[in-house]
Amino acid sequence: MTWRILIAEDEALVAMDLALEVEEARAIAVGPAASCAEALALIARERIDGAILDIQLADGDVTPAAEALLELGAVVLLHTASPTPQELAGRLDELDIIPKPADPRAVVRRLIARLEGRRYRRERPGNRRENGARL
Repeated sequence: MTWRILIAEDEALVAMDLALEVEEARAIAVGPAASCAEALALIARERIDGAILDIQLADGDVTPAAEALLELGAVVLLHTASPTPQELAGRLDELDIIPKPADPRAVVRRLIARLEGRRYRRERPGNRRENGARL
């Protein structure tokens, strides 16, 4: 499976470095989005498996996009120098956080590892929903 990874980052060089590392990992970079509005538009029209999000974007904090991604079941990694917004603080068990600055390759590898781990858990025998469908 080729992972589709949303990048929401308003620092152009950081966004470009992350996108290049996503492609090096043989995944597809969706975006980058410099604002939460752009991220939400991409979420509405693209399949997103995982996301690397800066908390503070050009139009404010990324909380609406992060919540939308979590509701869709995407793996969300916050790559930021900002504190976690109150609205996301209660969902820290669903998020991964890597403080800035961080090596873009390490950031992407961490997200890919979480995506792979989730796929492995879903594909193991016995991991079935009540109706018999695979998780």
